[in-house]
Amino acid sequence: MAQTDTAVVGEEGRAAVAVRAVHTRNNWQMALTRFRGNLPAMAGLVIALFSVVVALIAPRVVPYDPTETDFDHINLWPSRQHLFGTDASGADIFSITISALRTSYTVAFIVLLISIVIGFALGMIAGYFRGWVDTVLSRLMDALFAFPNIIVAILISGTFGVAMYKQFGPAGRLYLTVAALSLFNWVRLARIIRAEVLRLREQLFVEASIVVGGNGWWIITRHMLPNLFGIGVVFVSLDVGLAFTLEATLSYLGLGVTAPTPSLDRLIQAGQAYIDPFWYQFLFPAIVLALLVLAYAFIGDGMRDALDPRQQGGQKRARATNAA
Repeated sequence: MAQTDTAVVGEEGRAAVAVRAVHTRNNWQMALTRFRGNLPAMAGLVIALFSVVVALIAPRVVPYDPTETDFDHINLWPSRQHLFGTDASGADIFSITISALRTSYTVAFIVLLISIVIGFALGMIAGYFRGWVDTVLSRLMDALFAFPNIIVAILISGTFGVAMYKQFGPAGRLYLTVAALSLFNWVRLARIIRAEVLRLREQLFVEASIVVGGNGWWIITRHMLPNLFGIGVVFVSLDVGLAFTLEATLSYLGLGVTAPTPSLDRLIQAGQAYIDPFWYQFLFPAIVLALLVLAYAFIGDGMRDALDPRQQGGQKRARATNAA
């Protein structure tokens, strides 16, 4: 009789797992359809993809060497030869702007990669195994979450910036910027992943997997990760813009990447000194940076609404209530 009951539960477990897999595929198809219908998100996606392509092929498309100076052509206004004009050293602002995209994306993607790996790993471990493991990791996350990421990055860059530059040159400041921004950036994602894993741990399809003999690693990789993928997508799309902003803040304060590495933020900082009358030196790099941040913000909002339509409906009702 016990064997019969176990067999029945096992069949029900396999059925629950199969139904969950089909349901997950359908959810992703519907989410993609909703995302395509979100015009700001699609516009942001076009801008983001275009900027990524430009960053990848930057060395082949820039008309001038971004590190070259020409004191015979300083402070030239935008023209066919210099689309964004030249700066106070005669360098072509358009070439520097395009090349700076590679720097911004390099910093952003490495920071996000580190944050995703650490955040997913620690969040899933804490949420799935619970007990003393969850207690220790949760207290660590709470302690680190109390420190603002930008403040920590400023302290680290300000303390070790000169030493890293002397040891490794301009590349050392780039490495330090990545390390400073990555140090605590994973904490937010880890807390979110932990909370979601705790919820998924009690779902029927996870319990069914345990009944049919699934071990912890198999359940995490086959059932937890697919259900956490949406959180990762939203986190990445929103955090790319945040990484741009944080890197811009460090470079603007003179604590980020240094010359000759191209940087949008140093262009903006230098352009402020010549904003009257050479306003274009400040305006064009600032517009590019703002467009990138807005594009990824729209993508993140669009992904969040597509993956959680209930939240989208709640936001619409809140806007309607405020308007009334």
